[in-house]
Amino acid sequence: MYRLIRTAAYEVEPGHGPIVEAHHMMRPDPAWWAELTERYRSTRRGDPAYGLPTRHLGSLLCALAPGVVTADAQAASARSDAPWLYAREHVPDDVIVPLIDTWATELLAPRHVTTDVPGIAGDEADDEDGFGYWYGNGTPDNEREGCGPANDQHIEHLLERLYEAPPTWTTEDIDLTSSATSPAGTALPGRHVYRLLTEWVAARLTARPWHVRGRTLRFKAVTDGERSELVSWPPLRHVTHRRAWYYSARLSVHVQTVPFHGHFRVHVSPGIRRWVTGSGTRPGPGQRATVLLDAPLPWADADERTPRLIGNSVGYDHRLRRLSWQRRSTATLLPHVDIVRTFPDPEELFRSPEELLLGRDSFRAGITYHPTMQGVHRIGPGLMPRERAELDAWVAESLAPAFRRVPDLTRINRVSKPLLGRTADPDRTGVENSARNPVDVAAAGRRQALHDVLGGQALRLDIVWHSKDVRDEVLHALPELLGLPHPEKTSRDEWTSEAHGLTVRMCAVRRGVLGAPLKIPRRRGLRRATALGQAITARTEQVAGFPAPQAHATVIELDGRARYPRAGTDPKHALRIGFAATGRLTQFIQPPGEEAPDLGQRARSACLDVLRQIGAVPFPPHQAGAAIPENLQYVGLWLVRHTSRGPTRCATRRLIALRIRPGDHEPVHGWDEIRETWVPYRRLLLTLASDRGLPEEEPGTRVPGRPDGSAGRWHGFENPWREEAQRQIQSILFQTRDRPTLLLASAGNLRQCWPGLASGVLAPDELAFGAGEPGQRLSLYGPDLRFVLLRDANGRGEVPQWWARDEAGAIGFSAGLWTPGHAAGRVFYSTADVPHTAARPKGLMKLVPDADGRTAPTKNAWNPRGLEITVAGCLSAKALADAGREQEQPDDPADWAMLAHQLRFHDSYSPLAWPLPLHLAKLAGEYVLPMAKEGTEAQP
Repeated sequence: MYRLIRTAAYEVEPGHGPIVEAHHMMRPDPAWWAELTERYRSTRRGDPAYGLPTRHLGSLLCALAPGVVTADAQAASARSDAPWLYAREHVPDDVIVPLIDTWATELLAPRHVTTDVPGIAGDEADDEDGFGYWYGNGTPDNEREGCGPANDQHIEHLLERLYEAPPTWTTEDIDLTSSATSPAGTALPGRHVYRLLTEWVAARLTARPWHVRGRTLRFKAVTDGERSELVSWPPLRHVTHRRAWYYSARLSVHVQTVPFHGHFRVHVSPGIRRWVTGSGTRPGPGQRATVLLDAPLPWADADERTPRLIGNSVGYDHRLRRLSWQRRSTATLLPHVDIVRTFPDPEELFRSPEELLLGRDSFRAGITYHPTMQGVHRIGPGLMPRERAELDAWVAESLAPAFRRVPDLTRINRVSKPLLGRTADPDRTGVENSARNPVDVAAAGRRQALHDVLGGQALRLDIVWHSKDVRDEVLHALPELLGLPHPEKTSRDEWTSEAHGLTVRMCAVRRGVLGAPLKIPRRRGLRRATALGQAITARTEQVAGFPAPQAHATVIELDGRARYPRAGTDPKHALRIGFAATGRLTQFIQPPGEEAPDLGQRARSACLDVLRQIGAVPFPPHQAGAAIPENLQYVGLWLVRHTSRGPTRCATRRLIALRIRPGDHEPVHGWDEIRETWVPYRRLLLTLASDRGLPEEEPGTRVPGRPDGSAGRWHGFENPWREEAQRQIQSILFQTRDRPTLLLASAGNLRQCWPGLASGVLAPDELAFGAGEPGQRLSLYGPDLRFVLLRDANGRGEVPQWWARDEAGAIGFSAGLWTPGHAAGRVFYSTADVPHTAARPKGLMKLVPDADGRTAPTKNAWNPRGLEITVAGCLSAKALADAGREQEQPDDPADWAMLAHQLRFHDSYSPLAWPLPLHLAKLAGEYVLPMAKEGTEAQP
């Protein structure tokens, strides 16, 4: 058993001192910037929500102006005195000014006007949702505001002023490691640290090649906001299936803090970046692809290449009926800056991806592969622990002596899993205590949970099938999971299995037209969301007449994404809404194929999900210690956030609260905010699916003044919506005061509506909802309330990657709860097992395969998710004293961290990404499917 784990995290070496470097900083002229902003808004129909897309300019300057480090988009406004452009060396005006001129000229071009750059159209031509041009608002191009000769003269005059008075530069020594401390002892890095320090780290790593087993990998940087990404360049090559496949090592760099810890960290997360090389692989309608460009600098006296790879976005454009650059891609500006070279358009990129990846006329272009693309990639994602450890050693050497690796975490020597093999109470109906085999024990637990939820009634399941293989696998998987005999056919389409006091009746019906793509109405002036809503309504009407409406749930065979290439035509959400309207829960399964090869395992998982949705959730007893109250209840909060590009093209936000009371006949309940009461889990799911409207008075849902009701921008509506969400949370906590409660929340998920969860605001044993509000004692929300806050990587490297190690040098994985030995004993790290379906040799090398691993690049590498567990609130000695309960024994935070960790292990599922209450709350979000109201036609 491993006793230590190592994380890919680094902190400033205490004896090194601050890292101070001279930087050149540029501030825009306030008057010129304000006029540019007004001109830009005038092309956007005067909407004050539109700000200047300065990230586009920052990307251009970082790519083509040597020495420029980063641009702060938030500081680039007339109301800010902070510098927005940083450079390590002086950048001549004849480099900066033409680039700003090019950006501003393209920025102020009239909308809906096709540019002279191949493969680029105006803003509205970038149909992100893939529905097509017939959803325009009907305003002719010549009636747009801000168009005409007079406006052209104003723009020309504005740009002339830029050349007459270029932006001014100042030079200042900047401490890249400056940091303050919150009252609770959490590090508060300066705002500039998040940008400049990641660039400093990226510069150190790109300047030092990685030599490994006779090969050399060099990295190039790609900057994106507050994150720096590096990829090995040129890409690596692997031949399999009679063709070459290309991939690169990837490193993501982030600056992060840890609650109650006085030093910030730098997380360097390794991974794999795969490149498209086949002409058949391309993004489908409504999807985007990232393209990284590597080109020579366009300046006459520059012989070098761009200092970093230039990030761009490609999507399908229905006006042009082809792939096109998205409006804010840097590639749209390159032909205006470099008039000598000819740059390929997106269609050419996807016709000859391998040729351009290898280089043509001093130009390279790499299209990053994503699993949602049409086509497959033979290089597997992820890296195994041995290779990640070798990369980490190289990173540590590159950052020394300024940074050191964060000390290894040590195992908490306690039982780290609940009693998964424990049967239910033998005195309860339907479960015998003679089971000894773990499989039989698990089946007995499911039978007992199902018996309790259904009150002894038979379970009725519909199977909507297209392939007999799918039907037969589901027919056998459900009885097997419940420990029942193989089903017997009782009629033409019905099967029954019965034993141990439990009956399961299954009805198999052909899918028919229910699986056909949705027919999206095409009518000019029709909103995207309204058109999709009409298509969904038509499909739900077909579901209403479907047989067996008395079933509890339905397993539906639905084809993969290749069957529904057009965005919005996948009927999954329509079927979920339609079946929910008839009182039936839904679970989907794909037919056998390359996208979903293991049919038996998928049928088993589908049936387990059916039991979960019904509420038949066995809750294994914990082993976190005797200090945990016996009558403890668990409450999990999850925020569902849909943008206008969501499943139904309607934006909404909904808070879901789950309550679990082990020992109850129906242990899982959800909060019904309409009725303001707790309802069984299955009833909550059906209620969420039936509540499809988007009332205009709902705070933060629809933005007045926008003809399409889009909630893509929430300016002016965050505070009202936050206040409503916080009111709901407080109301839920009030409803749980009657017994000891463990509140579980995800910081990354709830931070948007609960600013008090930010690490810099968090204080032990207090709850603060607003960012500027003082915290209140936790006991005010419940005398026996405990609060555990969890955090994962969240796509931003908030939690570092990890691997287990021992003193002898062995490296692998290990499940357990780990402590760093600091942060006042409140912060822990939870790791889980590798699922048996993802087991791979721990020493597998993909970047530089050895003689024993020639096929290693094709293997998928599973990295179990690490969770940061912060016991933000418990009955500490201080909390008890403040409440006048000094005579009671204070809590040990490790007990509550262990309890949260054990909640990741449940039944026969693979280890859960989140503790069970959060897992169930998150999955309930699948039923949040708002639909646009009728009568919302755009006005001509």
